[in-house]
Amino acid sequence: MNLILQKSRLSLPAFLFASILILATPVLMQGQQADPCVNQSPRQVVFDQNRTTPPAQGLDYNFFSTSPLVQRTSEEKIQYQGHTLSRCDKHFHIPVENIQGCPQEKVDKRTPDNPLPVDQWLEIHTVYAAVVSTTDECKTGLDHDLACCLVPPFVVLGYSAKITSADSHPVHDQIEWSGSRTGKDDSTGCRELPAQWNFQLGCDSTITRLSLQPIGHAHFAREKQSPNRVSVDLTLVPLHPTEPNNTCRFVKIDPIANDAEADKVCPGVCRNPLNKAFKAANGHVVWHPSDGGAVCQCCALDRPQ
Repeated sequence: MNLILQKSRLSLPAFLFASILILATPVLMQGQQADPCVNQSPRQVVFDQNRTTPPAQGLDYNFFSTSPLVQRTSEEKIQYQGHTLSRCDKHFHIPVENIQGCPQEKVDKRTPDNPLPVDQWLEIHTVYAAVVSTTDECKTGLDHDLACCLVPPFVVLGYSAKITSADSHPVHDQIEWSGSRTGKDDSTGCRELPAQWNFQLGCDSTITRLSLQPIGHAHFAREKQSPNRVSVDLTLVPLHPTEPNNTCRFVKIDPIANDAEADKVCPGVCRNPLNKAFKAANGHVVWHPSDGGAVCQCCALDRPQ
């Protein structure tokens, strides 16, 4: 997201983001120095439910929460940590920026004669701010390269969709993270302006060319950022809070005698970010696979309130 803002207006009141600064500590990869570009967006948000060992790709959620930081009240207004924010921009990126594993989501099918081809994946961002410009061009709340977003906090609501003959946006689980604006990389590769993200998961949303026309042209798609540049507060907010914590992974261990022993063993097996040994509804934390051994269920911690 290319943001045309005066430098003097970009100071972020510390109290508005106090609740996420602790969570936003950069992840340092072993043997690497701290990267000055922290809390960058976009990111890979693929969730592999079948994974039981450290993955070759994908990220585990850092936290689990039944209460989103962002409350979607209307298309024009949202609530964010007690503040009412107003829509200041709406635009889309081709191809998508935040990768969630939808088939062909990163394929660019555009041609000079067909800038919005059928079956093209795109990512729609609706941006909100505490203060929005009152100029005539900003009254639409549509795409003006974020020039209408004046005063933080800035919040981005995002989701991926495919161009088809009908509009459809089923509601799914949400994920949230502290990040940055997105858009074309500058010389440093850093996006200095912070933004809180709320992203709707799912690969079945669709949108028509007609619905895209008022929004404007497609924006550049920034590539996902390296692990040492993304925040460590990626949180799953499930659609149905009563569902089991599906951030969990099953980690195989040596045979143990009973659940009491599991209560002692599993907390030492579970590693950050899945460092919570979860007890299922029946009280069991251990299963005995057919090939012997046992399994610990390791989950993301509940997000601090």
